[in-house]
Amino acid sequence: YCDEFVNVLTYEGRRVRFGLVAFSDYPQEPLWIKGMTDRSGDFRNWLRRIEFSGGGPLSESGLDAIVEALRRFDFRERAAVRFFFFSDAPFHDRDYDGQSQHTLDEVIALLQARRVVVDVIGLDYLPVKQLAYGTGGRWMPIPGQGYLEQISMPLPVRGGAALGALSFRPEGPTDEVFVFIDPHRRAEWVELRWRVLNPRGERIQGEFVERLEVPPDATRLVFRPQLRPEWFQSGGYYTIIYRLTDSWNHSVALRRVMEYR
Repeated sequence: YCDEFVNVLTYEGRRVRFGLVAFSDYPQEPLWIKGMTDRSGDFRNWLRRIEFSGGGPLSESGLDAIVEALRRFDFRERAAVRFFFFSDAPFHDRDYDGQSQHTLDEVIALLQARRVVVDVIGLDYLPVKQLAYGTGGRWMPIPGQGYLEQISMPLPVRGGAALGALSFRPEGPTDEVFVFIDPHRRAEWVELRWRVLNPRGERIQGEFVERLEVPPDATRLVFRPQLRPEWFQSGGYYTIIYRLTDSWNHSVALRRVMEYR
């Protein structure tokens, strides 16, 4: 459908420059970057040359592609910059699977600072939607007859990992993060960093940091971060992201979603 979009802009007589970033699983599969051009014919040719293959696991490198577009493309001063993000998969995120250098809230902050609006044609999945909502864009379901296009993906909750586990009540206000101490390779300390994202995917609280020393006979530690009711002022899903790191540099992310009405 991108050809139709190009037609609309051309017929309206707008001064348009196009760029393109095609991605799958970067860096194993390199990004394909073309731009910028004011010739719509060049852009159509780029679109036709995209090869849909590879991709590895389900998630792909959408955030990395967005950051590279911000780095590589030279936008005119006072230009209205708009990204259109097309993907039939979720994206890698340092907080979600550790397979990207970037987190959703960091990328949203970069886009906001550059005044870039992102329209998303993608999955019915909270982080994918937040990429649009956090930049003032629109989310639309990707058309298709495949498996993922037909379902709503579960909320991005992760309550357990090798280093620890998260226990919470859906309504808050106190979570408990349990850390399991390895008796064969005892850490000297464990650190908890955490922050809160609003329904638009923007960071609104944090980053909070707490460190506990590991006693010689301890089998586990417990962090009890406090969630304040005044942080949750509007309806929607808030994401709380916890990252545990120990003195051996082991690190895991835990997260939960709290619905506020």
